[in-house]
Amino acid sequence: MRVVFLCGSLEPDCDGVGDYTRRLAGELIKQAHQVSIIALNDKYCSIPLKETQEVGSISIQVVRLPTGVAAKSRFFMARAHLEEFGPDWISLQYVPFSFHEKGLPFLLNLSLKELTKGSKLHIMFHELWVGVDGKVGFKMGLLKQAQKLIIRDLLRRTAPDHITTTIDIYRKQLPQPETKLLPLFGNIPIVPVDGYARKQEDRLRIVHFGSFTGLLDDFRSQVLFLSKAAQFKGLKAELVSFGEGGPHAEAALKAASLVLGKEYVRELGRLPPHEISLQLQLADVGISRSDFTMWGKSGATLAMLEHGLPVLLRGSMPLEILDPASTDLFTDQLLFCESGFEAVFAKQAPKPRLQEIAQKFIESLNKAEFVNKVSS
Repeated sequence: MRVVFLCGSLEPDCDGVGDYTRRLAGELIKQAHQVSIIALNDKYCSIPLKETQEVGSISIQVVRLPTGVAAKSRFFMARAHLEEFGPDWISLQYVPFSFHEKGLPFLLNLSLKELTKGSKLHIMFHELWVGVDGKVGFKMGLLKQAQKLIIRDLLRRTAPDHITTTIDIYRKQLPQPETKLLPLFGNIPIVPVDGYARKQEDRLRIVHFGSFTGLLDDFRSQVLFLSKAAQFKGLKAELVSFGEGGPHAEAALKAASLVLGKEYVRELGRLPPHEISLQLQLADVGISRSDFTMWGKSGATLAMLEHGLPVLLRGSMPLEILDPASTDLFTDQLLFCESGFEAVFAKQAPKPRLQEIAQKFIESLNKAEFVNKVSS
């Protein structure tokens, strides 16, 4: 199959959806498909680029069209590459803020139907609109309504042949009942740990990967629960944090220090992917900023789970898992502050699922093509 992905940016390790798209494209090439990627609104280059990017030993031909170039010119160059490549499917990896700095990608709607002419269109909704899981203030409420209208307009204009999204709450919010779930995979490849320094055996090593939220009470509760779990086993809990951190990092790390002791909290900052993998394999348990509703869209949470870690989610334990199909691989690794202490120590062998998800992606396209032929 010939597939072209459309995403926002393709600077390695700087754009989560770009990294996801590159890894998926590499795996599809490995599985004997022909794949290219176009970044329609690349924030990390100043001139249009046609280049080769690497995923392991796999080379991927990509086109990067910078934000600073007029939209009409970007779409013209994208169309030229699509005509040259001749894809069977075009897969739009949708995040509103990837295609417009304020999350209002109306120009994408105006151009996409012409851009994708001659190919079948798939849309993967990584995000929908702000506040999809709760109430927002007045200003964000206006943005939410505008983003909802843009998505409805996008679906009306393009009539995509196949639609997927990552988590059940998104599937239920989308207007098309035929929207399918396609779970994410982690963006951190698992690397061997031979020769790497081991952690101290008298410690429970907790890791936090990525940005902190402003919900400090929830984070404090998570740290306190894991501290008590460590004491239950006669261990001392230590927290190692790495990644962007974000504007709430200082307050969150201070809160952790008050629970664990300052000497047991370390902040490593941004690390390359192989170092992140090593840190995750050294850890015993992870802390996630996501709750049960949203964990399936968190790349950091999925990276910890793929590395075999039990992961403590924010918030309360759900009464039941509403859609097991969306969480079937990692459900047994999810922890809550109501969980028993023993579950904290149930680390498993790493289990990457990129290959599995890539196969599901192709199967879903084939099935959608068959269904569309039958219905027409």
